[in-house]
Amino acid sequence: ITGTNGKTTTAYLLDAILREAGRAGGFVTGMMGTIEYRMTGESRKAVNTTPESLDIMEFADELARKGGTHLTMEVSSHALALARVWGFHFHTAVFTNLSQDHLDFHTTMEEYAAAKRKLFVPDHAPAPDWSVLNADDPASMEMLPSGGQVLWYGVAPSAGLRAEKIEHGLGGLRFEAVHAGVRQNVESSLAGKVNVSNILAAMGAGLSYGLDLETMARGVSACTAVPGRFERIDCGQPFLVAVDFAHTGDALRNVIQMARELTSGRVITVFGCGGDRDRSKRPLMGMAAAELSDLVVLTSDNPRSEDPLAIMNDVMVGLGRFDTRYITEPDRAKAIRVAFEEAKAGDVVLLAGKGHETQQILKDKTIDFDDRETARRILRSLGYE
Repeated sequence: ITGTNGKTTTAYLLDAILREAGRAGGFVTGMMGTIEYRMTGESRKAVNTTPESLDIMEFADELARKGGTHLTMEVSSHALALARVWGFHFHTAVFTNLSQDHLDFHTTMEEYAAAKRKLFVPDHAPAPDWSVLNADDPASMEMLPSGGQVLWYGVAPSAGLRAEKIEHGLGGLRFEAVHAGVRQNVESSLAGKVNVSNILAAMGAGLSYGLDLETMARGVSACTAVPGRFERIDCGQPFLVAVDFAHTGDALRNVIQMARELTSGRVITVFGCGGDRDRSKRPLMGMAAAELSDLVVLTSDNPRSEDPLAIMNDVMVGLGRFDTRYITEPDRAKAIRVAFEEAKAGDVVLLAGKGHETQQILKDKTIDFDDRETARRILRSLGYE
């Protein structure tokens, strides 16, 4: 699975679908991605989203020796550009979407897209047996493979696997999946219309293995949450708190829009930008936050070797394009407290950028820092339980 946003959620959904199918078909799954590596149900620490080729092969070999049948992988643009999957033959390749990210590494969007394309038109390997492409993203046309079968998914009428009658709210979402004249109700506890696309991507991969819509719908329902992806924090507070990994302008826009759709109250967004990464996306993230939020609390993310205040200044170029009120607080824990103290009943407080991460990378050290645990600690200190 490759793409700018949605790789992790799609991987978790597909793993759940395969495990559901395995109840009858004997599937045994493994998964490699941003949050963790899973070996037949055992969780291991993820070093990179996509590790080095030898590590992948050793993992796959161990999985096979343990009876594994399917390995789901997030394949990053870095991994593709650095040939970590060079020569690999994938049964199924999935494309989620393309928007600006990693230009500190790829330099241009054209180079970024070309890296993604290597999954579908690989060097020194056959094309994937199946390519599952997003009919709602024009960038999918750049991913058209040199061989194999192509399945298009999306809400577009032309999609071979499409979603109709979409409903979504605080309790999750539901829609009808339509493929080859068959309709199937799909329900998920994952929030937001953006997850319709992720679910369809995972179901499209499932179709490449001959799975039926009903089995896949059960698998989707079994995937109740993805760590750090609009993960809700509930300590009895009268406002919703959600932690999300959104760290690009497009991802931030999507997740704020998701929060907006879930409440009639305000959306308060806490976020920062990482240091030693693409500077050009910082004002874009500021613009996305300011355009869609009612209040923005700008803070630090992983500054690495850069001055956090300098990073925040880059973001404020975009924030200043709108009249939205914003507060600056470089200490991330203090920023989260500020947001909670500002929140009123019915509001949504979105903690964006770090998601599942459990550390913060500073110039001279790395410290333990988990937005989820920090949020719980602050909420308890404010009297919520």
